[in-house]
Amino acid sequence: MKALISVVADLEGAISGGDHAKRVSMLRQVTGLFVQQAPRLSEEQIDAFDTVIVRLSRDIETAARMELSASLADVANAPYRAVRDLAFDPSAEVAGPVLERSERLDDDDLVQVASRGGQTHLRAVTD
Repeated sequence: MKALISVVADLEGAISGGDHAKRVSMLRQVTGLFVQQAPRLSEEQIDAFDTVIVRLSRDIETAARMELSASLADVANAPYRAVRDLAFDPSAEVAGPVLERSERLDDDDLVQVASRGGQTHLRAVTD
């Protein structure tokens, strides 16, 4: 129980604090744990990861979001809100992996991205 409390405290610190390096490090750890455990997770557990990943991935540099997109793109049960957030990222380098490979985006999501994004987003949707 103490370990869980420590992890939650670290997460809250990374989310609320201004230390971007700590936030990105925590995002990598949480994403790695998710990817490792994904085949065994329930929808409730996936939703919990989704909430944490979305909160950690806000307002971080493009390179870290690109890494996150690449990590989640091939996971069949990837956290939906996180994948959708990445798909709508203004940077085509961030959006590309999930647009090209993620099974979590439905046709409505892809149509919205294609209509809002630029040419590179559109190409990623059609590839």
